[in-house]
Amino acid sequence: VTLKDITNEKKIKLEAESFAEQLRISAVQNLSIDELLQEQSKLLKASIQLAKLGIWQIDLLKDRVYLDEIARSIFGLPNGEKIIRFDQLIKFFPEKDRARLIKQFESTIVNGKEWNGVFNVVTSENKTKWISTEAQSILNEQGSVVKIICVSQDITDQERIKEQLIASEEKSQILFDYSPILIWEENFSEIKSNIDRLKAEGITDFKKYFKENQKEVKRLAETVEFIQMNKTSLEYYEVKSKDDLIQNLAKWFVDDSWELFTNELIALAEGELEFEGEVDIIAPKGDLKKLYLKLKIPPQYKDTFEVVLVSFIDITELKKNEKLLKEKEQKIREYSSQLEQKVLERTKDLSISESRLKVAQKIAKIGYWEWDLETNGVVCSKEFYNLYGKPLGSFLTLDDVMNCFHPDDLEYTENIMKGLLKQKIPEPFNFRIVTPEGKVKNIYASISPPVKNENGLFSKLVGINQDVTNIKKFENLQQQVEGVLQGQESERERLAGELHDSINPLLSLASLNVESVVEDENFQDEKHSGKLTNTISILQDAIEGIREISRNLSPAVLKNFGLAKGLEQLVNQVRGMEKMNINLHIHDMKDRVEFKIELHLFRITQEVINNILKHSKASEVDVQLIKHVDTLILMVSDNGVGFDFNKENLSNDGYGMKSILSRVESLSGTVDVDSAFDRGTTTIIEIPI
Repeated sequence: VTLKDITNEKKIKLEAESFAEQLRISAVQNLSIDELLQEQSKLLKASIQLAKLGIWQIDLLKDRVYLDEIARSIFGLPNGEKIIRFDQLIKFFPEKDRARLIKQFESTIVNGKEWNGVFNVVTSENKTKWISTEAQSILNEQGSVVKIICVSQDITDQERIKEQLIASEEKSQILFDYSPILIWEENFSEIKSNIDRLKAEGITDFKKYFKENQKEVKRLAETVEFIQMNKTSLEYYEVKSKDDLIQNLAKWFVDDSWELFTNELIALAEGELEFEGEVDIIAPKGDLKKLYLKLKIPPQYKDTFEVVLVSFIDITELKKNEKLLKEKEQKIREYSSQLEQKVLERTKDLSISESRLKVAQKIAKIGYWEWDLETNGVVCSKEFYNLYGKPLGSFLTLDDVMNCFHPDDLEYTENIMKGLLKQKIPEPFNFRIVTPEGKVKNIYASISPPVKNENGLFSKLVGINQDVTNIKKFENLQQQVEGVLQGQESERERLAGELHDSINPLLSLASLNVESVVEDENFQDEKHSGKLTNTISILQDAIEGIREISRNLSPAVLKNFGLAKGLEQLVNQVRGMEKMNINLHIHDMKDRVEFKIELHLFRITQEVINNILKHSKASEVDVQLIKHVDTLILMVSDNGVGFDFNKENLSNDGYGMKSILSRVESLSGTVDVDSAFDRGTTTIIEIPI
């Protein structure tokens, strides 16, 4: 639809009619025609100004073009330039319009005919305009065309609006054709006429009428006119044209579709302009599809139903998902019922756990604190008050807490606090406090990530303090035990060296001296010869025994080749005693571990095997050494008489467990003993590496 403002043209027409009427009246009243013409000339000029009509005249004899003010404005000429040549004027027209304009002028000159047309002009300011131009010729006495008068109007705005409208129509068609949903435009005017007829006949219950008259429903369906269907519809139904789609509608829409169309008619008859529902169709490939239908009549067509818009959306997958969702909802309800019961049970357990947590915090001596950096106030748990010896529930500031810090640790803790104010969170750290009663406690502190305010700065810090005084004492004791064990090993190495380097050479020298006496040809004392020979044998046994003691005191194989080779040597020594069958299994010990761990595990193995030899009466012993990523496991099993195991046995000197425990604890490991009468014993040592 294009619109054009013709107000000014209507005004000119009315004024012209008025002028003619005034001429008639002047003839009757004998008024001055000149006066009337002058007055009407003024009116005509004003009307031309209002209509923005530019008048230009071509004088063919003088090759001049005369332009009024509006015409000069249209062509972008200065006000003073009222007369130009024709060749100057024609340059304002683009080449394609220039040729058409010249042809029109030539035709006018030859035939004297009037003409009109729309042309483009390019003004002196290089602006492109559209102008509507009408031309009329003026003849001389001989009937030849001597002048051409042209009236032009700038219609640039109208032409641009027209282009926009055309583009909008094209865009609307594209949106219609390529919409992701199926859209049909239909004409229901026959249905409207029939509904109006039924109302005139007195039908009011349309639901009953259409339900009982299905033949009428099907007849009305045949009156529907399909105006257009978008390309998405054609692609969905795999057809090439609207006619192909219409011909196959009966094949695609199943019998249930009639119920939907019946309800559609009922809604329209009851005055509804919108209707929606779901319909089943058989798709071109034979599979059943479910579509959501939406019908809408634009308000301007509510009295005729000439335009009815119908859209379809494939909701097949949605319906499948709805079914699955309902099934899941049912399961969720069942789970919810079960969960509700479990929540009640868990709530009860949580209440118990919360009580246990408080007890655990009390036992572990863990105090919780929360420091508000904006108020400097400290909110803390009951155990925190107990740690610092403060009255329960009293208001604490950071200064109150720091006053308890040990003088020797004050500078260290103050630096940490300064770092906190600079947005730096430290790793867990230890310090000492002095309670109001004068008790010195070792405290372990850990701070969680801070809470920040709207400016991104720390506003609150939360952490825990734990009394680790007893742990520190245990660590000190552990260090003492480690020192004792290290001293023992050093002493063993010294003794082994003394035996090997001092005693053994002396015994070997004594043996050689006695052998030289016995082998001397001048020695004739048969009475003492046997004793000397026996002495040599005793000296050799003593030498071998000292070597064995030296090896046990400081096994060189262990130091030089590692734990696996050391255990092999130990097991071979036990096999040589021929008291029991002993087996060794070593898993993934390609790389050595820290020598301290190797030495302690070697001594532990010696101690366990020694206990087996003394007490178990075993015939079979298995020794396993297993290396994992972060642990080393030693397991020794026997088939001996076993014993009634309890924790007290671990510290029983009779089984040598004190030494084993001390070594395991120094390595932060664990000991597990599984034993019972007549069931043998299994000892498992696990050491972190």
